[in-house]
Amino acid sequence: MDGTCKENGSGSDAKEDDERKTVYRTKERKTLFRWMDDVVADLKVMKIKQWIEKTKDREQWRLVIEEAKGISQCMMGTTGAC
Repeated sequence: MDGTCKENGSGSDAKEDDERKTVYRTKERKTLFRWMDDVVADLKVMKIKQWIEKTKDREQWRLVIEEAKGISQCMMGTTGAC
């Protein structure tokens, strides 16, 4: 084994794999940040203060989630009690 690829005769497959992983991780990271930005924006619209602390208390966070679900259902028109 000399470290070269038998298919194309180059040893750059590992480098190409690393580049693909880097691109994938970058896309994954951007997606995560976009999602997080959307969540934070929604929390601001809902005027939720100290939301980071509330995420640590399951019961308080459940109340925030239930409120958010109610608002989104109201906006989509799936409930009549808005």
